[in-house]
Amino acid sequence: MAEPAQFVQAKSGRATYDPRSDTVVLNTEVSNTGSQPMKLVGFTTSNLTFSHGNGLLVEPAVVEPRQTVTLKVAIQNKVWSEERLIPLDKPQMGIAGLLVFESDGRQDSVTTEAPVTPIVFTVRR
Repeated sequence: MAEPAQFVQAKSGRATYDPRSDTVVLNTEVSNTGSQPMKLVGFTTSNLTFSHGNGLLVEPAVVEPRQTVTLKVAIQNKVWSEERLIPLDKPQMGIAGLLVFESDGRQDSVTTEAPVTPIVFTVRR
């Protein structure tokens, strides 16, 4: 049996990290190649999965069929600083993960990666 066609595509984006609010904001270009509206329902990175109600905010909420948009994914969670997932003492930082979308009762996922720019630097003593 053939698998259903993938209905989402994504390009690498850019991200920022604010250590004061423990917020990562990922901006990535996504295309809905399907025939139904789609929405982002989750983001998985490392061994963590974020979803609505678990610190994940998405703009726009819905991507219409055959539309390409810059998706703004904001994830606020103390795990970023507590687990030092965004190492502020490194010269280059990045984030990669799996964007999980839902459309017409089906799920599809696509990987994305982005360099991370800190909004502020904090000194750890």
